[in-house]
Amino acid sequence: MDIGSKWRIFILQSYNKCFCNLVAGQTYEEENTDLLTGWGVNFTEPYFLQLQNAANTYAESFEYKHTLLSYIGRINYNYDERYLFSATVRRDGSSRLSQNIRWGTFPSVSVGWRFDKESFFPFNRNIVKHVQRYAPAMVNSVNETSVNTCIRL
Repeated sequence: MDIGSKWRIFILQSYNKCFCNLVAGQTYEEENTDLLTGWGVNFTEPYFLQLQNAANTYAESFEYKHTLLSYIGRINYNYDERYLFSATVRRDGSSRLSQNIRWGTFPSVSVGWRFDKESFFPFNRNIVKHVQRYAPAMVNSVNETSVNTCIRL
């Protein structure tokens, strides 16, 4: 039985040429497993195939529960569609790990500059739009990605 829940809060704010959005969220996942295994060999009667009628039997059972709790926060800032900033932090806790390493924090920061929006940009602005449209197509054409896969453009 798997249980999961998610919630998110979005806050959008803009003022003149500034735009900012804030996203906060939490996820919770729970996995419960019950397992029963058994086998028997050398049955004395071929018509009564029950484990207790076997000469040699083996049976085991176990159950486990795993949980994953995550908190997520992100802020995006945009000034005049030219200067971009984004910061993200994620805090994950897993019951699969030992007590002293159960929680981990994973930050990320990025900055961007849309030089095609500057007045000194000497080329036709449509060239940059075509490059932007082409780049995601290259990323999406990859058939197999995993956690350990890095894609460079």
